[in-house]
Amino acid sequence: MQKLVVICSLVALTACEASTAAPAPDATVAKAPASQPAKAPAMQAKGTTPADRDQVDQDGVVRRGTPLDKNAPLTVATCMQDPTKYDKKSVKIAGTVDQVCAKKGCWWMLTGDEPAHKIRITAQDYGFFVPQDAKGKRAVVEGLFEVKTLSDEEAAHLAKDSGDPNAKPIKHEVRLVAAGLEMHPPKATN
Repeated sequence: MQKLVVICSLVALTACEASTAAPAPDATVAKAPASQPAKAPAMQAKGTTPADRDQVDQDGVVRRGTPLDKNAPLTVATCMQDPTKYDKKSVKIAGTVDQVCAKKGCWWMLTGDEPAHKIRITAQDYGFFVPQDAKGKRAVVEGLFEVKTLSDEEAAHLAKDSGDPNAKPIKHEVRLVAAGLEMHPPKATN
């Protein structure tokens, strides 16, 4: 029998690779009792690498990470009234995608009704990416909310990756480290 070894990067789930190793001479694999069906192998999720970031479900919805809970989301405006109230807490927020990292789709900005109200969204453990054309989509995202002061290097890096040659580095930001998200096409206007 062969033994499957999975090697995962602690930095990014997207760096996971599977390899087979030669079995040890006395290696055995435990079998599930006959009353329990064997588990099917996990399917590759959409958008887990920059190369497949543009994948969208057949219904036009972008789904990434873990499924969202059933609770109603907060608005961006609610979170921005007093960001420190939500700091280091798990929240679910709804808004509109305002900007996407032009390089990989590894971060994006969620905005509300006020253009100045923006929350930077990143994926937990660098575990998923979003389509480059996500701007304007309605989004619901769930994860850890943070109020953060950026280093000069991080602020400059984010400004560069925005794709806007006139972007200025931002030293203080509100962000959410997402465990899961859904992006829906913009509402049709009549």
